[in-house]
Amino acid sequence: MSVTDLAGRYGVTPETIRRDLDALAVRGLLSRVHGGPCLSTSCGWRRRRCGSAR
Repeated sequence: MSVTDLAGRYGVTPETIRRDLDALAVRGLLSRVHGGPCLSTSCGWRRRRCGSAR
């Protein structure tokens, strides 16, 4: 899911989503990858799949 998709889904701006994703990444709860976020537990060997999921 992309930043734009998340913003539309939750009715907020893309900037808000980016800030929230950055905060979650700093806490180690997700990883930012090209194409969208991945929960930290689902990245690793599945990073390629997770990053390409939209």
